[in-house]
Amino acid sequence: LMTHNTLTSEGVADMKHYDKVILGASIRYGYFAQEVHQFSKQYAAYLNTIPSGFYAVNMTARRLEKQTPQTNPYAHKFLRASPWKPSKSAVFAVALYYPRYSFFGRTMIRSIMQLRNADTDPKTEKVYMDLESEKAFAQEMVMLRGGDVLYLLKEIKREEKTEIIVERKSRLYLMCLKGV
Repeated sequence: LMTHNTLTSEGVADMKHYDKVILGASIRYGYFAQEVHQFSKQYAAYLNTIPSGFYAVNMTARRLEKQTPQTNPYAHKFLRASPWKPSKSAVFAVALYYPRYSFFGRTMIRSIMQLRNADTDPKTEKVYMDLESEKAFAQEMVMLRGGDVLYLLKEIKREEKTEIIVERKSRLYLMCLKGV
């Protein structure tokens, strides 16, 4: 079990004690904590050899079309840039509890939500979490075995190549349309 401050205070003496790793990270005002990026870089070589999982939690995932790592902008950007390629990844929505936030936190979140035409009533307490999808992710992680990793890494790389090709075709198409 590792805490949010694993890299900054206690450190991880030897990652080889773990046969599976799941990293969960939340978005705060549009960004993952720097420790999340640091962890993924520092341990990528080992994490890419064992069953590993990543999940992101954020308010954007309250919308159904933003609940996958491919469609959630924060998870997608992180996974694309990270040298760590988790065997499984997921995105989960969070709860919105305006009355529990500090004045500053409530004001910031309401401003962001207003830009998105979402709940801004300061009395709002709403749960967007889908416990069934969270349980399903946990069960998938439990079922992963070391032998699955190589296959999953190849599949991830194939998907990334396909995505890059699609992006290049889209850019080329736009360039042709604009006459550049």
